Amino acid sequence: MHQNDIEILKVLRRGYVITDTQSGKIFRTRLNRRAVCNRLVEIKGKISTAGYRTTGISCDGKIIFGFFHRIIWLSAHHRIPDGYVIHHKNNNKLDNRLSNLACVTAQQNYLEAVQDQRYLKGEKNPAAKLTEKIVKKLREDYRRKIGGCYILAKKYGLKICTINRVLQKTTWKHVK
Repeated sequence: MHQNDIEILKVLRRGYVITDTQSGKIFRTRLNRRAVCNRLVEIKGKISTAGYRTTGISCDGKIIFGFFHRIIWLSAHHRIPDGYVIHHKNNNKLDNRLSNLACVTAQQNYLEAVQDQRYLKGEKNPAAKLTEKIVKKLREDYRRKIGGCYILAKKYGLKICTINRVLQKTTWKHVK
């Protein structure tokens, strides 16, 4: 089990937060280490760049960061086995109701993402730093011996390992 999951379980056991597994919401029960709230305060959290709701919870003078879906799952099931991830059944990363969550292997999660076309290849991925046009030009430059990986990395503003992956077709293999 991840160290962070152990810390989250500690926060849950101590009652610093309470989860509503039916709604997928998390509530704070303490203002700080000593002061208990006279009412539950919903934690809104933030949306990560990957689209998941996250939060930081203060415990023993440090902040424990966690994803809402993992916190909800841990509150109900108390563990996530190594090699497993928490999957959103309806693919809505903000729907953290326990009934919408499943504990699956990382491979199962990946295969389902591919099947549902949530795994975006190439330019369709908003995080992509390359385009098909640049990949073709880069490979052409390498074939024409315009430069090795180091020179191409400088020319295109990329890391050498990125250039290697493109040239060896471990990434962007769909581009001819």
